[in-house]
Amino acid sequence: VQDGKVVDGETRWVIESKSIALVRSDRVSDRRAAAQALAKLNSERVIAPLAPLCVDVDEGVCQTALTTLLAFGEAGQQAFKWAFRTEFSKRSPPQRAEWGRAVARIDPRPGVLDFNWGEDYWCPVPKGEFQMGSDQDSDNPKRIEKLDYDFWIARYPITYAQFQLFLNAPDGYRNPKWWKGLHEDGIQQQQKGAQEQRFKFWNHPRENVSWYDAVAFCQWLNALTPHLPSPNKAVGRGHRAAVAGGEGYLIRLPLETEWEKAASWDAKTKKTREYPWGDGYQAGFANISETFNKVGPHYLKTTTAVGIYPQGASPCGALDMSGNVWEWCLNEDENGQVNSGSIEWRGLRGGSWDNPASRARVASRNNANPSRRDDLRGFRVVWAPVSLGVSSDH
Repeated sequence: VQDGKVVDGETRWVIESKSIALVRSDRVSDRRAAAQALAKLNSERVIAPLAPLCVDVDEGVCQTALTTLLAFGEAGQQAFKWAFRTEFSKRSPPQRAEWGRAVARIDPRPGVLDFNWGEDYWCPVPKGEFQMGSDQDSDNPKRIEKLDYDFWIARYPITYAQFQLFLNAPDGYRNPKWWKGLHEDGIQQQQKGAQEQRFKFWNHPRENVSWYDAVAFCQWLNALTPHLPSPNKAVGRGHRAAVAGGEGYLIRLPLETEWEKAASWDAKTKKTREYPWGDGYQAGFANISETFNKVGPHYLKTTTAVGIYPQGASPCGALDMSGNVWEWCLNEDENGQVNSGSIEWRGLRGGSWDNPASRARVASRNNANPSRRDDLRGFRVVWAPVSLGVSSDH
């Protein structure tokens, strides 16, 4: 195909036929040629053959195919979703991580690069009792907890791109009102400015964030919600009923209780899972170091794009609940209280890219000073009541 030349019907048919034959080739050069040729045909007939190429392990192939698919609007989006659901899951963790870096700037998944949540971003977690804790954890013993409300948890941790919107907004990070009520340490952090991301890929989780940073982000994001697509459709009737009944919901950090229920409680079987996907560690189901001496076969030594371990989904559908980054929780570590003005250490959950499998268990707890920033810690958000209703039966 020569640029600037009109392609007649017969030539188009020949190009399509030859390109389709190259789509499944083991040679990268063949797949690149197929992607480039199909991209120039400007016909919806290329959507199907381009779909598997948009999740290709080669950067040039996947970028060309994905950019072309997205230009076809809804049809292209649906083709990408199909490929991500079927073809992508067959890739090895290193291959999926490579794909994530390649498409970091154009990742089309809703709720990754911005706040267009889409249909599936908010994962519902029903109210009621559940088993929390583990016999392996002295600081989190097995017991029955009860949440008196439904809530919804984000499918992914907050990404580098999303947090950067907060940093760049004229009314964002630099506005003192988002930090109002936080301890003086948090105010001082805000005045000094945010810390740089270590792994600078837009679709990776934001790390090097303190608890104060995360709380301020949530305050800002709540103020934006009138100008964003409503999550009502994504979370369903339960949310609308709660709001209609006068029970206010907002975006905030999860309590450890909420986090653990979202990560482990299977409402269908009424059982708690040891890991989000089930009992027992499964190699390659999470971005962790896997072993204490960091020689696990899937140890990547870095964060990855969010949501690229589909086998590791929790019962409610949330991804990366084990591994990638530790996730800040709202409550104080020692007593579980919610006090945004205190300097008490805060709970962290989920393990990180640099932790062994034992730390990725759902019941495993961590904690840190709320001002702590490093490349192991990030956060995700929940859509949950302003007033908290938690009870326990130890």
